[in-house]
This record gives sequence, structure tokens and C-alpha cells, in this order.
Amino acid sequence: MLSKNDTLSYIAPPGIDPHMYQLTPRDVEKLKTSSLIISTSHVPFEIKIKELVNKGIIKAKLIEIPFIPNIKLKKNPALNQSILHMPIYDPNNYKTFIFYLANILAELNPKSALEYKNNAKMVLEQVNNITLDAPKLNVTGVGDFPFTPYAVSWLNLTISYLVVKEWGIPPTPKDLLEIEEKIKEGKIKIAVVTKSKSTPSKKLENLAKKYEIPILYV
Repeated sequence: MLSKNDTLSYIAPPGIDPHMYQLTPRDVEKLKTSSLIISTSHVPFEIKIKELVNKGIIKAKLIEIPFIPNIKLKKNPALNQSILHMPIYDPNNYKTFIFYLANILAELNPKSALEYKNNAKMVLEQVNNITLDAPKLNVTGVGDFPFTPYAVSWLNLTISYLVVKEWGIPPTPKDLLEIEEKIKEGKIKIAVVTKSKSTPSKKLENLAKKYEIPILYV
């Protein structure tokens, strides 16, 4: 997406849970020199960034993914509230994000506008090729984490149950028992499991294997 003269950096280091990360003075200095900030707008350090932008301390253009026009937020099946965790895992939302980002980059750096637009076009074509070739599953499933509906709903796979209902809230024995009962009753046909070594993912994977339902890894 970027021009050859652009540079990209991050705030929360890889491997660190962004929900637990706090801005450092060095982070703030880095943000002050940035032209553009992209935020999921829900973890504490991102809320702090927004405050600093609103106060004029940080001058960069702030893109908040959940508030991009035409981004569609899904409902958490356990909490009945919008899921703010990674809406661009959904390919349609991702295409909306890429198109919007290309336009913002072109506004910030008009000399590279054509390059941004061409890069965006290539990305959109790749996403379209993936979605056109993917099968439609037409089943109800259980996911390990709140973002899984974005990863699979475009496959006509409805996530009706979650192992982790919200970040920082571990599943209770009652939660796991309910999911197990729904699998036994045939109301859960597939398990959507994140490729991680997390305990919730492993518990869901083990349940799926125990009752021999398919596992879709994301």
C-alpha cells in the first residue's frame, strides 16, 4: 500500500497484548513525528492517542477503523454489543479500509497518489480472487475469541457461541459446559480456532476433536 519513500512503524510491540500496553514518552514522541496513525480505537493506549490528537498534542491524521464509512461492525453473540476487535478480518471491511486508506494517503502525499491507488487496486483484486473461490459453508459454529465472526462470516459461517466472550474474561467451567452441550445437541457444527497456543484455543480444539466436528483454523 505504501510508497517506496514511506516508512511504517508500530506502537505495541509484536507479541505484547495490546489491551495491556501503555503509551511511553518515547511512543508519544514517535507519534508526534507521524503523518498518519491507524487505530482500532478500543484498547486503552489507542484511546489515549485519540485524546492527544484531540488536544492537538499529536498533529497526525487519525484513522479509526470502526468509524470508517461503510465499515460494518458485527455483534458479539454472547454480549449483544459491537465487536471492535479487528473488523478488517472481514474481507469486505478490509476492502473498504484499503480503499479509504489509499484516498487518505493520496491526500497526505499527492505526489504518490497514483502509486497508492495502483497498490490498492492490486490488493483489492487479490482479496476478490480469494473470496470468489471460497466455498459457502452455511453452518453455525463456535469461535475461540471475539474477532472470529469477522474472520469467517463471509463464508456463511455464523458464530453463535464464543469461548472467550471478551478480552480479559476467561471462560468459566459453565461456559465450556454449555458449548459442549450445544456440540452434543448438534447446534454447533464447526469450531473456529485461532492458530495460537492459548488455553481457550486449545480447549476448543480438544472439544471439537472429542466430538469429531470440523475445525477451521484462522
